[in-house]
Amino acid sequence: MCASRDPSDLVKRSRRIRENLELLTDDFLQREGLCLARPIPCDRKCGVVYCSEEHKKLGQTEGPHRLLCVEATKRMQRAWRAFASHSRKFSENFLLAGRAYAQILVHVLYGQKSVEEATTPFCGFFCRRWEELGAGEVPREEAGEPRELRSLSGRRQTLEESFSLLCRVFLAPDVLGESAWTPANGACGEERRQLLQEKWRKLFSLDFYSELLGTFELVNVDIEFDSPLNARVASALSLRPCKALLRLVKKVVACEDVIDAESLEAGARGALDCDSNSEDMEEWKTLVEDLLPPFLGVGLFRAVSMTNHSCWPNAEVDYPFLTNAAQVTALRDIAEKEEILLSYIDESLPLAERQRLLKSICLHACYRSITSSLVAASVAKSR
Repeated sequence: MCASRDPSDLVKRSRRIRENLELLTDDFLQREGLCLARPIPCDRKCGVVYCSEEHKKLGQTEGPHRLLCVEATKRMQRAWRAFASHSRKFSENFLLAGRAYAQILVHVLYGQKSVEEATTPFCGFFCRRWEELGAGEVPREEAGEPRELRSLSGRRQTLEESFSLLCRVFLAPDVLGESAWTPANGACGEERRQLLQEKWRKLFSLDFYSELLGTFELVNVDIEFDSPLNARVASALSLRPCKALLRLVKKVVACEDVIDAESLEAGARGALDCDSNSEDMEEWKTLVEDLLPPFLGVGLFRAVSMTNHSCWPNAEVDYPFLTNAAQVTALRDIAEKEEILLSYIDESLPLAERQRLLKSICLHACYRSITSSLVAASVAKSR
């Protein structure tokens, strides 16, 4: 959709745009190598696809998909759908936490790791309880946010609902291979109570679940991979006469106003002679370098997530396509032994606004820590 008018009208009025469309024959995607490889579906037809047989094997033996699909019983699949439905209603980080639990259990059940070893990669980061983040007893109004998440009591109730649904998925013999429960000492008959086995108590505790979600909220980093097809478009000689059309596409994708046909015609003059000078080549590269939208995601990366924040960062992190490494780029000169600092918050905001947002987060965390310490000291003194 365009902000100002229907682009189809612009196509009708622009001879250059019509000519550009005629250049794009039905087979141009295949001819120019602009088709990605056919994805490889999961054998159980669950909707998950892989980019290669190697990644499929890895995902189904060492990844969370092994537990959530390959080894999942009908009961577990129903329980996961209920958990996922609740997660999508309130917070997708619930869903991310559920996949983290599946990954932890894959390491424990199939990788011979202890629960402590399997949970360690998710610990050690700055975190707070999820229900305390951005919530107070006085409900706040925020566009698009579920009403239940606008107060501390509402967030706590939502967290408990999510945790209960999560336990129904994983805390069962058909997942763990055994009962996770053991009779309480001294209990017998109808009064016999069940307690979690010690090895499962940390993982299946509300405290661990809340702090894991708090970690995701506070230190997860945005990940952005450029579309690999942009480089192919840049090298496709047959597409260079289509500058006017590509300019239009770029404006539509960016939800910008579409300029009039006459301006597009003027901007397209000389496009057919696109090898005439280096300036024209640079213009072409600039036009197509981010023509197609990127792949976006979020993740917990230890090296990046444990890097301290600064409102005047000296580095930024990118994730180049076809690599699992983070690319750290210096924003200014960095002296030997100087700490690498990143910006945790929106870098496009003015400096004063970034400092205000960060200060509100840190002061709340410090206030709670100081209050807890004072209460503990008061209790100790009263004794």
